[in-house]
Amino acid sequence: MLRALSLLLVLLLLTVPPPVISAEDGGLGDWSEKEIVVEMPLRLNVVFLGGGFAADESYLEEKLGEILPWYAPYIAYEGEYLGLNITEIDLNVMEAPRGMVEEYVRFVYENEGAFWEPEIALRRIERLEDMLNQYFMERLGVGLDLPVYWIDAWMMAKWLDEKGAEYLGIGPDEYTIYFILSALEIDGIVEYFVDTYSPETGTYFFTGGMSAYGGLDRLYFIDLTSVPLGKDRCDGEEGCKSPTPYYYPTLWEVDEMSEDDFYRLLATYISETIIYVFFRGYLWRPTYEANLYEYLLIIDATSGDRALEILEDFSVDYFDEAMNSLIPYSYSIRELDVIDVDDYPELREALFSTLTYEDDYAVIDCETVPRVVFNLPIIRRFENLKTVVTALFVLDSEVFVCRKNVVGRAFREGALAAISGYTLEYEGPTLTLYHEAAHVLGLRHPHDADPIPWAEDLVNWFYDWSATPMSYDPACTLRTMYEGIYFPRIDLDSMDIGVTIYLIKRTRQVIREALESLQNSGIEASNLPQEVRKVIDDVKLDLDMAAGEFVKYNYFNWAEFYGLGVQKASAFDYAFSAYQNSVFFSRMVEKVLATMIELRDLRVKLDEAARELEKLREMNQELEKELEGLRKTYEELLEKHSRLEEANKELKSKLDDLSSRLEEVKNDYQRVLEEKSALESEVDRLREELDRLSSTQSTMNLLIIVLAAALVVLSVLYVRASRRAKVLPPPPPPPS
Repeated sequence: MLRALSLLLVLLLLTVPPPVISAEDGGLGDWSEKEIVVEMPLRLNVVFLGGGFAADESYLEEKLGEILPWYAPYIAYEGEYLGLNITEIDLNVMEAPRGMVEEYVRFVYENEGAFWEPEIALRRIERLEDMLNQYFMERLGVGLDLPVYWIDAWMMAKWLDEKGAEYLGIGPDEYTIYFILSALEIDGIVEYFVDTYSPETGTYFFTGGMSAYGGLDRLYFIDLTSVPLGKDRCDGEEGCKSPTPYYYPTLWEVDEMSEDDFYRLLATYISETIIYVFFRGYLWRPTYEANLYEYLLIIDATSGDRALEILEDFSVDYFDEAMNSLIPYSYSIRELDVIDVDDYPELREALFSTLTYEDDYAVIDCETVPRVVFNLPIIRRFENLKTVVTALFVLDSEVFVCRKNVVGRAFREGALAAISGYTLEYEGPTLTLYHEAAHVLGLRHPHDADPIPWAEDLVNWFYDWSATPMSYDPACTLRTMYEGIYFPRIDLDSMDIGVTIYLIKRTRQVIREALESLQNSGIEASNLPQEVRKVIDDVKLDLDMAAGEFVKYNYFNWAEFYGLGVQKASAFDYAFSAYQNSVFFSRMVEKVLATMIELRDLRVKLDEAARELEKLREMNQELEKELEGLRKTYEELLEKHSRLEEANKELKSKLDDLSSRLEEVKNDYQRVLEEKSALESEVDRLREELDRLSSTQSTMNLLIIVLAAALVVLSVLYVRASRRAKVLPPPPPPPS
């Protein structure tokens, strides 16, 4: 289909002159970058249970509007909106019917003190009731002379969810806040608690003195006559609240509270429940990939390689179940490795060179160590697959991360955790591991607030009294693990909202970038083929449908989910479909643009070929003229060739004669050479003879000279003798 659409677009480009597109033409303008991509009102049920009281709806909305006129969750540390904006909050104030109130009273009497470990719980309750008595003495001036009823907050929240549907018709997808006025129905004070066991260690945990709880469903209850007995974590610090009467006054002080203050207190509870429980912000920008790689790394830094011995109660099954419950729309791959720090010298150096020691514990550095850990060669990061790295350090001593009493810390690249004596002996390590992994994916603590609409971050420990492993209250966090729920409805909502908004923003970005590519290539979106425009229309429709499901608070439909792309039953499904179509459109545009580039290259080559052809035609005309001249020259050459043929025959005949004569000359030459050789031999002989004769002649010449000299001497002697002797006459002639 992609190829067919590409060909259609190419054909269109060949027949229509390419116009210039602008953002105002209906192309890019519809896909411009936006901070807010989904806007919706929030329909919120506010139920008053007990005392026959229901607040004035318009007055309460007015006070809420002063505190929270709108709400857009914020991405912490990045200074940007998540992308969802609650434009208005529409309260539906209700009074619980008498039958529901009476059932609540019976529930309190029947379930009072339903502790799992009564002996331990009662010892802790003694201290809490002392605090309660102190509150009455200091704030009201009277001693505590009323019975105190201790109710399991987890059970209370489940009961309200069930009875709200039965008596008030509240659906499971509606957001509801219950304001309970227990003291107006019960002769005593109702305090709430959560207790549980650690699934790993079996240790009993108890948190009492609670006045609020929720999060298992889209429900939160606040007992206005229960006294919050939590620890003051703020010590009066500005912008921070703790679950104590100092920060949250109760209706026992109603005589000192004006109507305006009372409604403002209710509006404060409502706004904070929305921010801290129902629509929490995110630690970092949530991202989404269809495939999720969860890498759990245990780093043994003990002196005797005792990590596995120390972690004998640890089971990766809890970690797997927790992560499975959080993101069902990603296909997960999980891997567990145990390494010895000594096998990685750079890691060992980074850990021990920066480790700071106190009397009985150590603190892992949060600058050097994370950088080394998250870049270890054994950690694989794949394309199109989101990697969540969670590393657990085990040392000989108790150890914390970053600072004292912090057992885990999340970073963009992953999370670090360490084994402290507390986590090992009481909680167990698994809760910390998936708590930190959830931070990496996007979840925040319930006590963290967004900076909007306030000027600075707020920390509110009151809302750690909620059912989530992201809480800092150990009983609340471990109760979800013990019950096998791990991440309850409010966590799943937060993750679903974040991932869906991310897909919507990413879809818009992909379409925008594709249209910009077309614009830069001179193509107008309105001139695209119908099949191409339909893809964009489908994306728009899916995004509109996703926004429509947001308005229904249907972020992800667990009941209808069978697999990615199989159904469209929630905002996530429509957003995922839109994203898939946007990627398809982007790839189609890439294909078309690549084809256009090839087409333009061919056009350039065609123009060059046409110009070359014209040159060749001109050259051909000149060549034809030259050819005519060459024909005449050729004929002349033929005649010359004929004459040359005859001359060649004569020359050949002469050549044959010359060849014959040459052969004779060669023979004569050979004979002469032989004679020359004989003569040279004779000359050599004569030279030798001459040399010999020359030597003999020299001897003869010397002898002649000697004889001549002797003759001369004899002549001289003779002359001298003749002068002295008489000359005789000549002898007579001989006789004839």
